[in-house]
Amino acid sequence: MNFFYRKTPILITIFFLSAMTLAQTLSLDDCIRISVTRNPQVLASQHDLSASRNQRYQSITALLPSAKFQGTYTRLNEAPYTTLDPSQMPFMPPGTPAMRIEMGKAEMEQMQLQIVEPITPQLWTALGLANTGVMQKQLNLKKTKLDIVLETIKAYYRFLQAKGFLEIATSSKGQIDAHILDLQNMFEQGIIHRKDLLKAQVQQSEVELLLLQAQHSVELARKGLCLTLGFSQDSAVDVTESLAFTEYTAPLDSVLLSTKQNSLDAKLLDIGVDAAKKQKTLALEGLLPSFSAIFNYDYKKPNQQLENDWYDSWTVVGVIQWNIFNWGGNIAKIEQTHNKKRQMEYIRESAVQGIELQTRTLYLSLDEKQKKLDIAHSEVETAQECFRVTDDVFHAGAATNAELLDAQSDLTRAKINLNNYLADYNITKFQLEYLTGELDKKVETILENER
Repeated sequence: MNFFYRKTPILITIFFLSAMTLAQTLSLDDCIRISVTRNPQVLASQHDLSASRNQRYQSITALLPSAKFQGTYTRLNEAPYTTLDPSQMPFMPPGTPAMRIEMGKAEMEQMQLQIVEPITPQLWTALGLANTGVMQKQLNLKKTKLDIVLETIKAYYRFLQAKGFLEIATSSKGQIDAHILDLQNMFEQGIIHRKDLLKAQVQQSEVELLLLQAQHSVELARKGLCLTLGFSQDSAVDVTESLAFTEYTAPLDSVLLSTKQNSLDAKLLDIGVDAAKKQKTLALEGLLPSFSAIFNYDYKKPNQQLENDWYDSWTVVGVIQWNIFNWGGNIAKIEQTHNKKRQMEYIRESAVQGIELQTRTLYLSLDEKQKKLDIAHSEVETAQECFRVTDDVFHAGAATNAELLDAQSDLTRAKINLNNYLADYNITKFQLEYLTGELDKKVETILENER
């Protein structure tokens, strides 16, 4: 029973590794392709862009002449008539009954075609606003895709980090199990005291807890990756790569310049400022008169007794509307749009400074993480050598059990630190590439290769 309890974490680990081999294995490029086509946020942004394009089409149609056709049919209970009194008419013999004369027909038909052409500068400004809206939604879609890609990259590297953690914990568990086996043999031979065996078993329990933590980390990281990919939380996915280091060599000045030129947030704010300017122009145009040209064509069969044939007629009407007084409402609207424009300009100025600060922070953080990696590599090499030497000396009888256990703990801790630093470094590097526009280029290359 005790043997089975001790081996349970190993069996769980074997199960995890076997499940990974049966799972759908994905590279980072695969995850990027899937996330930009399946993620619900991207799909929602695509529909938002389609709605904006439809709104722009409506603005275009407002500039074109509209045609309206109307047909009417009227059926009266009886034809209209008038009654003549013969006594009021000269030369009519006395006693002549009243005369009923129809003035039209009981049925009347009419068809009308009306064409209206609006002539106002406000319509053109509204079209410009609609174009700006489409540009904004296009950029929003691009930003949404890159945001999802960045989240996918983070989830991908967190998965790699969790898998590396699991491998380290499994390796540590194997080492402590092998060491306890040696201690049991030494104890049975009377070479060591029982307290040495108990101390090793305490550390074995700690490693088992570490292994369980690593297994849970892998499962949570898998679910996080599935979420960004738009997969079910129960989907079996695995990643094909391992954590690696790629040096980032771009100088800070170049990074700041790239961020200034390619920042999507700054571009969106530029569009916002442009839209605010157009809103102000639209408010100013509200002071001008608007014109409409109306053409009517009628084809009808009127209610006439003497002339009951179809005939046509047409009219041309010019309409001018000018709101000359509304208690200063237009002036207030102009002031409102002016203040909105200034507000957007200040927001953009502040945001650009914030983006520059964020870029500097990420750049310095990346440099810090790179230096931590150098130290962590050196620490792992030293800890490995220390463990090897201590193990040799222990088996030669010149080192204590506690010293060997400490050396093993130091090695496990050094490996975990290196694993964490590698994941953090790669995530920070992609965050910096997101700001500089490099990530956008990489995504475009990946999608173009797929096409």
